[in-house]
Amino acid sequence: MNASQKELIKATVPILRTNGNDLITYFYQRMLSNNPELKNIFNMSNQASGKQQNALSGAVLAYAENIENPTVLINTLKLIGNKHVSLNIQPE
Repeated sequence: MNASQKELIKATVPILRTNGNDLITYFYQRMLSNNPELKNIFNMSNQASGKQQNALSGAVLAYAENIENPTVLINTLKLIGNKHVSLNIQPE
């Protein structure tokens, strides 16, 4: 990642702090309405309670805030990776 890309990511931090959860909520609503088959993968109780949205918005914000040193996020990234592997999520 080049310096310009990192600066762009850092510039999103204020928006993510104030509107990140709204952005992620919109993302999930759109994704699940356009791909209803994904409802079998996501815990819909966590969707209804906002738990999933909060988790993802927090992770995106943490990544943006730590773009200069993402290694501080290694434990969180391992948890996310393990969850995706346990659900057999494929790259495509």
